[in-house]
Amino acid sequence: MEYTISGHNVHFPHTAYGIQLAFMGKVLETLDRGDNALLEAPTGSGKTLSLLCAASQWLKERKENLYRDVQAQILPTETQLEEGVENDLKTKSPKVFYATRTHAQIHQVVQEMKRTNYRPKTAILAAKQHYCVNSRVVKSGNIQENCQKELTDGQCMYFRNADSLGRYNTDIMDIEDLVKLGKNMRACPYFASRKMAQTAELVFCPYNYLIDPDIRDSMGITVEGDVIIFDEAHNIEDISRDSATFKATTEDLQTARLWFQKNAMVWEREGPGSEELLEASRTLERQFGIVLQELNRLLGAAQVPSERSWSSRETLQTLERMGLDQQGAELLKSAYTKLRSAREENKKAMEGQAPQNAGGVAASQYMAEDGAIPLQIACKLATVLQLLYDSSPQLMQCFQLTSRSYINTRKERIGRFTQNEDDVQDAMVEVQIMCLDPSVIFSKLQNDTHAIILTSGTLSPMGSFASELGADFRQRMEGGHVVNMAKQVWAGSCGITSDNARVRFVYSETSKAEVQDRVGHSLVEWCKVIPDGVLVFMPSYSLLDKLKQRWQASGVLRKLTAVKPVFQEPRGGGPQFDETIQKYYASIDKGRGGIFLGVCRGKASEGMNFSDGYARSVVMIGIPFPNIKDCSVKLKRGYNDHRRANGKLSGGQWYEQQAFRALNQGVGRCIRHRNDYGAILLLDERFCEPQSLSSVSRWVRGAVRCFNMDFQEMVKSAQAFFATASVEFKPTNSKRSAIDDRKQKKRKPAISLEPTYGIAKYFSANGVVKRENGGEAPATKVDGCRGLPTSFCSRSNSPGPPVPHHGVKPEPMGRPGMLNGPEGVGGWSRSSGPQIQSTQESRVEMSFRGQDVSGNARRATLDPARVDVRSEVDCSDEVVSDWVASDLENYRSFLKQGNVARLQLPKNLQQVAGEGILEAFYVAEECLTSSGGDVRQGCEKLSTEWRAPLPAGLLQIFFAQGVDCPGHPMPRGSFQNRSYGGINTAAEIHRMRGAYEKALNRLQKWDDVSFQWGPAA
Repeated sequence: MEYTISGHNVHFPHTAYGIQLAFMGKVLETLDRGDNALLEAPTGSGKTLSLLCAASQWLKERKENLYRDVQAQILPTETQLEEGVENDLKTKSPKVFYATRTHAQIHQVVQEMKRTNYRPKTAILAAKQHYCVNSRVVKSGNIQENCQKELTDGQCMYFRNADSLGRYNTDIMDIEDLVKLGKNMRACPYFASRKMAQTAELVFCPYNYLIDPDIRDSMGITVEGDVIIFDEAHNIEDISRDSATFKATTEDLQTARLWFQKNAMVWEREGPGSEELLEASRTLERQFGIVLQELNRLLGAAQVPSERSWSSRETLQTLERMGLDQQGAELLKSAYTKLRSAREENKKAMEGQAPQNAGGVAASQYMAEDGAIPLQIACKLATVLQLLYDSSPQLMQCFQLTSRSYINTRKERIGRFTQNEDDVQDAMVEVQIMCLDPSVIFSKLQNDTHAIILTSGTLSPMGSFASELGADFRQRMEGGHVVNMAKQVWAGSCGITSDNARVRFVYSETSKAEVQDRVGHSLVEWCKVIPDGVLVFMPSYSLLDKLKQRWQASGVLRKLTAVKPVFQEPRGGGPQFDETIQKYYASIDKGRGGIFLGVCRGKASEGMNFSDGYARSVVMIGIPFPNIKDCSVKLKRGYNDHRRANGKLSGGQWYEQQAFRALNQGVGRCIRHRNDYGAILLLDERFCEPQSLSSVSRWVRGAVRCFNMDFQEMVKSAQAFFATASVEFKPTNSKRSAIDDRKQKKRKPAISLEPTYGIAKYFSANGVVKRENGGEAPATKVDGCRGLPTSFCSRSNSPGPPVPHHGVKPEPMGRPGMLNGPEGVGGWSRSSGPQIQSTQESRVEMSFRGQDVSGNARRATLDPARVDVRSEVDCSDEVVSDWVASDLENYRSFLKQGNVARLQLPKNLQQVAGEGILEAFYVAEECLTSSGGDVRQGCEKLSTEWRAPLPAGLLQIFFAQGVDCPGHPMPRGSFQNRSYGGINTAAEIHRMRGAYEKALNRLQKWDDVSFQWGPAA
């Protein structure tokens, strides 16, 4: 579809929602004016696609306008006109940087980009661990270090071929595509992507590649005159502050000092030509030694654990004693730059791009050692000091020195060089030069760019962004949701527990056992009426641990587990988190439901996609204020109070906005797409106060009802909501919800079968096919019997042409051998009918072209190539994968039996077979139910009613119960075990159907507006 928005003709892959049109309008207005924007749109509203389409159209038009302008400035007599235009465009044409929080989100964004009609030159900047294709390096475990060693030794053949891959920029590729291509071309995707980024028009990358000045510098990224889009930007303030903060332990500093000392010896032995590098190493060794001496003097025998901070004035005085005043900072930067240049020269010499200098041998030795961490420490310290001394006197006050003493654990230690074991201390000290104002980073970024767009589903409350980031956001938008809020969202604030006692979850109340038990009992009552999964978010890990311990002692946890299995979010994420979340998913998939206890600002509340049954309810217990005793929080509040006269939010206002932004992130886990539905419960009486409610995201704010009198009234309200929503809004993903009514007769097919209607109508109503000799023969009738997909034929037992599932009756057939396109199918008007042609090798050619419901001429093609199940379906059980492949073959054979067997049917019969296989599972459940749960009787009834081959997975379930289905022999393969007696047959059938549906649903992608069948391969 094409829309004219703000004077731009934007192509959109489907009919746009109202919020998408408004969103694209704001994006285009921002880019046209060169403004900055804060754009909030809930998850599931299509903001990513809107951003990509609007930005790509603006980029395309901008390039076309620049081309015309540059071409007009070059005289026609110049022989190198085209070359001049191209070179001028490279320098003047802007880039669009699309930044996300994680590499996984980059993959999602690139997939959305592939859906559009736009094809700008793209590149993806990502870390080496995502790109490395050198098996020796990958298997080593330390990719960064061993990659450097391979480069130093000249052993990485992939690096040598990187340029050839870097020139391969003809289509939109995500990280996986580039890695696959890199393996085929034996070229390094990491260095190729950096080359691609130099000429790319649209660059995807993580946040820190743009925000962190060190990374930006090392990657050679310049953003002057470009556009930056920060997606999921609700944490941009914290990320900016962290990028301007130096943090290291005293052991880190000692490790760095020893490393520079060792390398000074290397340069000294090298002799003439290495004097500059020798001096640089000695400067850094001396500087880190002075820093360590001053820290020892300041901290002395610090108590463990303990925290300490210095005012901004004291910080500057301390830095001066450390030799890190402005002049010392410049010397530090200069010395680091020389050593980094030596590394770069070594790389170029290895590539053959530059001659090796006199210090080449020493440089090779230098590169072979583990210098990554010491150089990173020196680089970060030099960068933060430069930011400090480049700031205005007022802004310099945001830098404060802090220290934290704690017990050392080996996981936190990164140093590798110590003189002896006695030097390793048990008590560790972490030192920070903490930046309290994100504008130190962000204001410099916005001064260089054409426009910056911050977007997220939870930017609200927006008040802090302008004052904190030091930027003027003239364009703002708080969009509503695309869902029907009245029918798909239940939202309530509750100030009472299940015994109708008041609940205000402040610190003084959270330690009371009776309050903890009341909250637990309230969760039990709430979860009883919520289907599938429930996410419960708390303000902190410490509170989560405290509540769970109490519930375990009081028996509340046992009651909660009796309702649904309980899972707790582990600290720190990592493999343990992945394992826990997979168990939670599996419990819901099995129909048992689940309760996931997590924390605000944790991985589950910030970056996970809990669609459909994985989050039918989100419960927020209390308001997630940051830990007020945390040193950084105390300093930040004090700094904001001090700078309030300069337009900053007060410390209290900043503190409150941090809490509600984290809360809104958790609330956003509930509704993830247009057909999703769920309930949001805010459990704390403060949520009933207008001041607190005004900070909740706009899309949900208006739907919140306050329940302050009767807890059971609220529970009944939610129960009634789910009774209606579960019927009206069926899950759209491959895994059906556990609340799906298994006995419901009207079923929505998992795959669109509009194209198969032509075959059914032809076989049934016409009854003839062309044989290879040109004659006609009767075809197998499609009479509505079981054994074919429901969308093939009507439920009536009367013979005759079938009625498709959308209710459009077939029109009379033309002459034998002619198939007229079904008028009205999918909103189409008939324009042509495909013929079955007589050739040496029979084939069916079917082509439908016409107009959609809006009168637009449309057509599309279907790739007839067969899809291999084993290679395309991600089955957790390899045996099930074999069953699906075997069942598809058997079912296709069934459809082609009799006089039709000689005809080469189109390969889309795979879709027909897939829907028929799923129908068999539904019929099996009905037969089992009508037989009162008797497995043998149900199996006999199924054999009578179902004439097509039964799925192997279904036969295995009956076989495991010691029952064989008459007329349906057991397939060959892994069917020798009858040890599963006593299983819940109905539950197993439901589970197996879900596994089949997941596999079949990914076999082919059908176009939803038109199709064309070509000759068989």
